[in-house]
Amino acid sequence: MGNTNYAAKIDLDYPLNTPSGAVSTITLRRGKAKDVSAAQRIEPNDPARRELVLISLLTQEKLTVEDIEELDLADLAEVQSKFQGLFVRGARQQNAVGNEGAAGPVVPVPTV
Repeated sequence: MGNTNYAAKIDLDYPLNTPSGAVSTITLRRGKAKDVSAAQRIEPNDPARRELVLISLLTQEKLTVEDIEELDLADLAEVQSKFQGLFVRGARQQNAVGNEGAAGPVVPVPTV
């Protein structure tokens, strides 16, 4: 993407109807530690809802948690996948390399 602050763009199969209009694409910016702290302050007791809070904080479209809760489950799964890819190094490395040339699982070999 041209703007390095925004790292994931998700086209929704089932657009959201929000008070500010229909949303057919969600764009997530790269998160910071302060975003995690804010999500923990907003939702200290429910980890699943805390993730939704964090996702909402990262949306360029300024979606609310209630907006995120209205996502179709298939769209939510795609948003969560892209969201997790923003901070899981292994996912970024795997995407960069792809599956070509992968050796497969490591199998222990007994020594004699």
